Amino acid sequence: MIIISISSVVSAGLAVLRYVKATEQAGTTQDADFFSLAQNSVMQIASISAMMLTLRKTRFRDHTRIYTWFLVGFGVLSALVAMPVYLLIPTG
Repeated sequence: MIIISISSVVSAGLAVLRYVKATEQAGTTQDADFFSLAQNSVMQIASISAMMLTLRKTRFRDHTRIYTWFLVGFGVLSALVAMPVYLLIPTG
């Protein structure tokens, strides 16, 4: 899958940035925790997108389909919102 390959390369790049560019300033975009959070968000979105490809072909009952897609949307939204929330809420 091309999605997993691309996200793995991006994730490896973020791991290198975390190692090379990280500073001691907590709550900034140069913090090692921020790079780790970005890496985790990329991997979470990649895994959810791979799961969505499988769910698209699966037959569900009406309510199960709604609940499943709600949880998929909530997972993607959580991964996207995590990085701005990290920068807005003080960590120290």
